Amino acid sequence: VWTVAYSPNGTKIASGVEGCTISIWNAATGKQQTQPLSHGKTVCSIVWSPDSRRIISACNDGQIHFWSAPVASGAQLGSPLQAHFDKINLLAISPNGELIASHGASRDHTARVWSTSTRKPFGRVLQHADRVSTIAFSPDGQHVVTGDVQNTIFLWD
Repeated sequence: VWTVAYSPNGTKIASGVEGCTISIWNAATGKQQTQPLSHGKTVCSIVWSPDSRRIISACNDGQIHFWSAPVASGAQLGSPLQAHFDKINLLAISPNGELIASHGASRDHTARVWSTSTRKPFGRVLQHADRVSTIAFSPDGQHVVTGDVQNTIFLWD
């Protein structure tokens, strides 16, 4: 298991594995709720939308996938977003669910912010001098903070 995430309503847990699947679990019983959702590559990061109705996942081929939740049918919502050229290490979602932020393991030393509705870039590329290692939204959704492997932290509007 590479990544896990609780749904905001606390009823489900999503897990992503090296075997290229996402599983959804009932948080109270521990029972798997659906058949695994199939990814093309290892699932590296998962976030839930604030209303617990969507799962957004990223994998080591640089793609971000959008899923319907509950996921009884395993419905993928549209085509994956090609966000980075290499593995995506981490996703973060804004408090209102309108934006996601991603950073990859690629040598381009960037993080990016995307609109969840249009799946297009939002704002500029967040450039570091070295590999980005973490990313998060502020509680009000107005800022993104990134950190890199050289102990540098940036706060972005």
